[in-house]
Amino acid sequence: MPSEFTPPPPSPPPPPLIPILPAPWALRAELHIFLAPQARNPPPSPFAAANPNSAPEILQGLPAGAYHPLEAVHPAALAGRQWAGGAGKVVLARYEDSPAGAYSELMYVSDFRSAGGAREAARITNVYVSTEAGVWNGRRNHSFPMHLARFDYTRTPDGRTLLRVSHPADAPAPLTAERPFFVARLTPSRIPLLPVAAALLPSSLSRIPLVVGNAESTPWLVSTPVFKGHWGVAYIEEVPEAEDGVEGMGDGVGYPRVRPWSAGVRFEGILEDPKPTVMESEED
Repeated sequence: MPSEFTPPPPSPPPPPLIPILPAPWALRAELHIFLAPQARNPPPSPFAAANPNSAPEILQGLPAGAYHPLEAVHPAALAGRQWAGGAGKVVLARYEDSPAGAYSELMYVSDFRSAGGAREAARITNVYVSTEAGVWNGRRNHSFPMHLARFDYTRTPDGRTLLRVSHPADAPAPLTAERPFFVARLTPSRIPLLPVAAALLPSSLSRIPLVVGNAESTPWLVSTPVFKGHWGVAYIEEVPEAEDGVEGMGDGVGYPRVRPWSAGVRFEGILEDPKPTVMESEED
């Protein structure tokens, strides 16, 4: 049976004034989730050379940018569970309130199955947050491969929201802070938000082990978030390349060059993020 995960001490320690906030968390959230079709055999990406984690033997079918360029991808992520095909998910979150304060988040999520194909689980392979407290606690508590980014939400007169996500000003190569790596427009639906049956909510998330400095890596983890609130429809669209220099919503280096379906779902309410449990092995 899975056992409760006890996070190790941060290594290296966090910067001064960054609180260490153990799970579980309850977050007041606004989420947008959009399905992004993935090709079974995508053509070689012209941007793969700028991201060492976009080599074919690492991606194994995922699009270039599915892993952060500076993340040390654990060997366990490349064996056992493999990409199950189908659509990836673009997940945008704004947390109005959390133990770590307010912050924003951008995730890329794909479905994986074990070597035997008996069980499927979603895996976050790339995730950005807007605060260092979010980065440190997400990596420590949940083994999420979190990295810092700048989020610029701009409300336009027509009621839509323009989102630009950029790397920090001090980002090392191959990253650049000169232009955003993800750009999209969001439009809320006029259909009211409604409660949704639990069976329709997102399922369990598996987390690959993180490589933590010279210390032992974290184990395989799994948890099932709980959503208490209302769901509805939202829309997403690309921004013309002439406006931001990004064709598609991602640049293919820091985030996949996705073209999700225009209609997705929107959630408002409380997201309960429980303590993850340790999986007995990556084949469980």
